[in-house]
Amino acid sequence: MGFLRYSRISVCIMEIVPTSMASKCASLSFEGVYLLLWSILVMIVVLNACSIFKEKNIQWLVFLTKVNVKCCLVVLKKVVWKGGSVKKPLTWVCIICVALFVMFIIKSWKNYIISFSTGKHASLTTIIPTHMLCVLVPYRDREAELRIFVSYIADFLNKQNVLHKIIVLNQTDALRFNRASLINVGWYEADRVGCDYLAMHDVDLLPLNPQLDYSYPGKGIIRHISSPEYHPKYNYTKFVGGILLLTMSDYKVVNGMSNKYWGWGLEDDEFYLRLRCKFAMAHKRDRTSGLNSVKYHIVGRNLLNFRKKLVVSVLNIELECDLKWTNYCRP
Repeated sequence: MGFLRYSRISVCIMEIVPTSMASKCASLSFEGVYLLLWSILVMIVVLNACSIFKEKNIQWLVFLTKVNVKCCLVVLKKVVWKGGSVKKPLTWVCIICVALFVMFIIKSWKNYIISFSTGKHASLTTIIPTHMLCVLVPYRDREAELRIFVSYIADFLNKQNVLHKIIVLNQTDALRFNRASLINVGWYEADRVGCDYLAMHDVDLLPLNPQLDYSYPGKGIIRHISSPEYHPKYNYTKFVGGILLLTMSDYKVVNGMSNKYWGWGLEDDEFYLRLRCKFAMAHKRDRTSGLNSVKYHIVGRNLLNFRKKLVVSVLNIELECDLKWTNYCRP
C-alpha cells in the first residue's frame, strides 16, 4: 500500500492540520505516539476509502516522514534508553504500529521515486470510478470469438479503471439475426443492473490501442471507438457500427435502434440518422420502431465463468417478428 494509493487525502489534510503540528510532535509522550499512530492510520484508510481527493502533494509524504521519524525516536527512547517494559500490551501495540508506519513510508517513497524516474506522473492515486459501463455484445453461435473477446476486453477496461459489466445478448430463436433488437433488449438489462452508459460492441472487434477511451462520455456525447478510418472493413463516413459508446439517457432519447433490420447491416446507418437529429425526433421512423416497441422473451439468464473472478452475464433471448411488417425475418 504505497503513497501512490493514498495521496488524494493530502490536499484536505494539509489544510486542516496546523502548520505547528511538527513542533507539537516534539513533545509527544509514549501514549501520545500510540494515539497519533492509530489516528494517522485510520485517517489514511478512511479518507482513501472515501475517494474524494484527487491531487498529489509531496508535502504530505514529507510531513508523514517527519512524524514517523519522531514516533520511532520516542518508542526507542521508551523501550531502549529508559528500559521500558516490553511486557505491557500498550508497548507492543505501539511497536507494531510504528513498524507498520515505517513500512508504509518506505513503500511510499519507493513508489514515488519509481514514478519520478520513469516519468509516470499521471496521478499519485488510483481514481475510483463513479460510472458503470455495460458492454452489450450481440451474439449467436460464436463461442470461440466470445472467449477471446471477454478475456481481452475485461483486461482492457480494468487497465483503464473502467467499472463495467459485460452482458452477452444471445439470440436463441430460429429467426434471422437482429443486432439492433438485441441491443434494445440489452438497454433494458443495463438499466436494470444500474449502468449509466453503454457500449454497443461487436464480438469480433478488439481495441488494440490503449489510448482508445472507454470512460464515461458525458451526456450528449457519442464516442465512436471503431470510427471509419480505423475499422478494418467499413470506412464510409456515416458508419457508426462496431463499437459505440453513449449514455443510457441518450440512447433512450433517440428511441434506441430500429427493430426492422433482420440479418446483418443497415441498422447502424439508420441509427446514425437518429443520432443526427436526436432530441428533435424529426423522423417518423424514430416513432414507429425502436426501444419502445421491441418484442422479446428472456428464456434464461446464465453466468459464465471465463476465468477466476471473471463472470459474464448471458441473456438467452427469443425475439418476436411481425410477419405483416417484416416478412423477411425468417431465414
